[in-house]
Amino acid sequence: AAAAIYSALRNQNIEYSAQPELTSPVSAGGITKVISSKSATPLEMALLYASCLEAAKLNPVIVIGRQGVAAGVWLYESCFTVTAQDDMSVIEKYVQDGVNNLAIFDVTDLFSHKNASFTTSESHFLSALRRSEYEICVDIKRCRIGGVYPIPIKVRQGGKYELLGEAQFSYDQKPGEIIDAAKY
Repeated sequence: AAAAIYSALRNQNIEYSAQPELTSPVSAGGITKVISSKSATPLEMALLYASCLEAAKLNPVIVIGRQGVAAGVWLYESCFTVTAQDDMSVIEKYVQDGVNNLAIFDVTDLFSHKNASFTTSESHFLSALRRSEYEICVDIKRCRIGGVYPIPIKVRQGGKYELLGEAQFSYDQKPGEIIDAAKY
């Protein structure tokens, strides 16, 4: 499923947009426009991938370094004991062949100017990890367990914005009854 989501995003032909340095605060609230604008920073692309994984009921992780971003998924129903793992040797152990607890790839391989499969991108991430290019891994499931949730969705209706309730965009919620307007 993680590789299928990778392929689906890869086929969107999204252009690489320059990313500000990750050593200072970065706004990443524009991921809803990524598909329509066909442009994203690596951080926005990682967040889009992670949100797709969460929608598929999988447990994503985002790995951040000074210059790069990687995204991945737990291959088993698991998570770390902390929200942010800063010991990259632990990450390296979890992605090793034979262990295979995490599948993490280099997010820049999702952009249209690259042509890398999911497994090739995983090896790109592992090479960068061994060169100490990454510093922290954020476990999204552990964040959710700790009470950190996404910002509520705002929709514009009639010139004003309205916050949608969780039931309005839940994947488990049944759609409302559709009225047959043909008889009117």
